[in-house]
Amino acid sequence: MYNHIPVSAASYTVQQFCDHHQIGRTTYFKIRKVGLGPKEVRVGKLIRITLEAEREWVCRMQGAGSSTEAVNFNAATVEN
Repeated sequence: MYNHIPVSAASYTVQQFCDHHQIGRTTYFKIRKVGLGPKEVRVGKLIRITLEAEREWVCRMQGAGSSTEAVNFNAATVEN
């Protein structure tokens, strides 16, 4: 018998991370492509984002927003 065990509160799936930060999966994969995504833990095909990686990512993105660095998500490029 299969018992559904919820994902630990210590990590997010990509979808949970996107829902929590109100961004789309497409945006997530675009920022990851340019190296601005959160650090990921991979187990086989599963991707998890730890709470520590989330906090680091939030701090990094807040810093990028307050500097002259801009992120163009549509073109998936980083401009300085």
